[in-house]
Amino acid sequence: MDMPSEDIVPPGPARDLLSELHKLYLLAGTPGLREISTGIADREDFSSTLNRNLISRILTGKTAANSLQLDSLVRFFAERAVTRLNPEEESDRLLALWLDANGATQGETDRSGKTGDSVELALREASTRGTAEPLVKMCANADPSTVLRVLDEIGRRKWTSFSRDVKKSLCATFAPRNIPTLVAEMRLSRQYGWDALRVLEGFGRARPISDVTELMRLLCAAGSTEDAASVLHAFLRVRKSHDAANLYGSLLEVSITPWELREPFSGNTPFVSDFVEFASLLDEMGKGAAAVQAINHRLRVAFGRSSFPAALRTCVQLVNAGMVDHAEDLMVLTMVRGAERDLGEYLADESVSREEKDAVLDMSKRETVHGRAKAILESRAFASRKEFGIIGE
Repeated sequence: MDMPSEDIVPPGPARDLLSELHKLYLLAGTPGLREISTGIADREDFSSTLNRNLISRILTGKTAANSLQLDSLVRFFAERAVTRLNPEEESDRLLALWLDANGATQGETDRSGKTGDSVELALREASTRGTAEPLVKMCANADPSTVLRVLDEIGRRKWTSFSRDVKKSLCATFAPRNIPTLVAEMRLSRQYGWDALRVLEGFGRARPISDVTELMRLLCAAGSTEDAASVLHAFLRVRKSHDAANLYGSLLEVSITPWELREPFSGNTPFVSDFVEFASLLDEMGKGAAAVQAINHRLRVAFGRSSFPAALRTCVQLVNAGMVDHAEDLMVLTMVRGAERDLGEYLADESVSREEKDAVLDMSKRETVHGRAKAILESRAFASRKEFGIIGE
């Protein structure tokens, strides 16, 4: 599929953006429309799905992609490029071009004091074209009052699909510094409370590590640790070990310890990332002292509070990888949380291999593990008795 002529897409930011998208399309081997559409639909971590007709219209310049559609196309092409490309970096690069092509005019309109007229124009254009794109542009990094007015007007007209598209776009088009205010305003309006949480989760799933770190820093500084935890949990559910390790490293650099955040929920979310790789990457960053706490936290995020079996399996994996100190530290944390009853249930589980059981039992009996865990539990029991006056000072 060739780049459209200048008669269809005139020279300017929009053509520059489409040209860069076509370069990625060529590097990906010019896959067919069905292959692109199916490949994107199969990826739950992508921002948006696109049918064949829409992909064709975007590549031929007949329709401009919104930010979520562009993100999905860029990541699909970048992952299949013959040269090694980073999908996240390519997405950031083209989304910056997208903002150049779509954001400047909107920002000037908002500052001009004619927001009301602009919203009406965007609503009319969306109705005429049958797409939410004008409304997505209207709301891109806009004042929260503008976003809420657009959502209110869409809701009043019962444009369900447009409402969904606009809400999904917010996490991609807002700068980190503006997200806390947007989320707060959405919650104050009450009817958009759940949508505010979805903005935070969408931000965590789709944005680069630098943006996620900055947003979490701002939220923690404002005391919104539950919101910061929501962003973090969404990030961890879809990102691989390398990204997770880099995020933990970045958060520690700005004095945020993820495992101290108040967790808004405990999932039972399947987690496939390699905890051993995660620990190794943190060690390479010079964050070895935090690696065990980080692993323990990721286990809780992945499997909820009842992560005892998963933690024990991770201990065995760490030993097999030669990371014995980390394995013993994690075993101590695990035994302190689960105590001997859970360990007994694990060893009696017929689905666990004999080799794994032997490895866990051997580790639990080591003095460096058993002694430390026993000392911690006794210390806690002593502190509890003292607190309730069972023993004197």
